[in-house]
Amino acid sequence: MNWALVRKIVRIIGGFVGLCIFIFLVYDGLKEIMGISNPVKLSWLQVVLSLALYLLTYFFQIINFKLIYSALRQNVSLQTTIIGYSFSFLPKYIPGYFWGYYSRSDWFREKAEIPGSYSWQASAIEVVVSVLTSFAIWLFYLFSKNSQSYWVYMVLVTPFLVIIPINVLVALFKGYSKTGKWLKNVGIVPFNHWLIITLNSYFQWVLFGLSLWMLSQIFSQTVIVNLRDSFNFIYIFARGWLSGFLAILIPNGLGVRELVLKDLLVTGNNVSKDLSIIIAALSRLLMLLAEFGWLTFAFIVNRNPKKQKYIESIIE
Repeated sequence: MNWALVRKIVRIIGGFVGLCIFIFLVYDGLKEIMGISNPVKLSWLQVVLSLALYLLTYFFQIINFKLIYSALRQNVSLQTTIIGYSFSFLPKYIPGYFWGYYSRSDWFREKAEIPGSYSWQASAIEVVVSVLTSFAIWLFYLFSKNSQSYWVYMVLVTPFLVIIPINVLVALFKGYSKTGKWLKNVGIVPFNHWLIITLNSYFQWVLFGLSLWMLSQIFSQTVIVNLRDSFNFIYIFARGWLSGFLAILIPNGLGVRELVLKDLLVTGNNVSKDLSIIIAALSRLLMLLAEFGWLTFAFIVNRNPKKQKYIESIIE
């Protein structure tokens, strides 16, 4: 059996199904906004700035994935990472997340000659870091409301230290013959790499939170950054993302994430119910547009060798 052909067919099917779900989500988001009873007059400056922040956040996600590959001693160019990472956006909308990770792993194996085990390990590290940092932000928000002690900040420090016991356990189990054969391609992540990857993840939550805060200003003609309010939005987005991620059977957590966002915006930031619906729906649409933007960019570059060389020259 030609397994290379089978994997390619599976990847194509996953991309097509993901595209169908993606189109439905865009349609559903537009319908939700159009269904608001009161006329909506948006400040498009804030909408455009929010979209730009989402695009930037995804770029830092791509950067982080490349850093993870580097930590695993896999040499991948930034341009290749952009293409491979962006191509996995559509399959991840299939419930269960597996299709997105499988598609990405198979693409890097075929195009960048990276063994699948390293891609799966890179995806696992990406997920672990994202869950740890989002959960740390959630706990810090809760603890900081009831305590002014500096020890509260240790909650935010904890994700930086988690890699120490993980590396110890990996090294320990690799030393046993029964478990070592299963872990032979599992690498030890250098602590300095982990620090940068974790810091990058925190920065992504900051950008996501600022983008959500920007959407809360859609009826305002001025943009004034309030640090306390901006952290509230970072917490709201991180908690919304984590809630959506844990809903494994929901395509990319969408719907669950928006429900949590709406509730937290109303209870935590005194945002009106109608405005919270608009913010949550716009946030979904802009994230979808940002992913589609990166996907389109990757498709164009991947199809045009001249553009590939031009992009590589800029990156280098």
